[in-house]
Amino acid sequence: MIDFGLVVDQESKKDSFDDGSDTDDESSDTDDETTDFWKEQCLKLQMTLAPTNNFEALVLNVTKTEISNFFSKTRGYSCSCPSPRTSMISERKECRKCLLRVLVGVLRQAGLNCGLCISNRRRSGEHWYLDVVSYQSKNPNNKPPMRVIIELSLRDEFEIARANEGYKKLIDILPYMFVGNPTKLEKVIKVICKGTKKCFKENKMYIGPWRKNKYMQAKLLNPYYERA
Repeated sequence: MIDFGLVVDQESKKDSFDDGSDTDDESSDTDDETTDFWKEQCLKLQMTLAPTNNFEALVLNVTKTEISNFFSKTRGYSCSCPSPRTSMISERKECRKCLLRVLVGVLRQAGLNCGLCISNRRRSGEHWYLDVVSYQSKNPNNKPPMRVIIELSLRDEFEIARANEGYKKLIDILPYMFVGNPTKLEKVIKVICKGTKKCFKENKMYIGPWRKNKYMQAKLLNPYYERA
């Protein structure tokens, strides 16, 4: 049985995630302004996704290698979730939790201090993900441990059925699996949500609150979470 303990992430904790990016803007842009907007957002996302320190780069490389090896060796892996239909991870979205539990063990065997995290917010719902925290012995001068978040399918959170070309180019830059610190994830969410708002505006579509920056920050970066 997994033992969860409540953790408060001081780096991510804020009074509000609303930085003004969710406010409505009825002004229309010219074609040149629209082109410049998408170029700027793509450049921002590329710069944000670059590794910020050696620990983050280490976690990224180890995670990619170990998860790739895991999937190449376990094509027939099935979880322990009871299901009247099937228990294959590839066929059941619910089994993402089981997959995360298995990957925690895989990454721990690779030497990472990996944990399974669950955050639950009333409006954004339950969210499961992995994190890696640096060992205290590797932080001289009593520096606080570094924390890296692993989102196995971050791109899925921002997929849009009727995306325009600018948004498609932006999403193509976003890796399917995200590995980075909370500050980096916060910046990525802000850039993508700004692009989402622009895409819906250009398509003259209503944008639901669940696609806005404030909601996504609360869902993916809830400062109150439990770690096992």
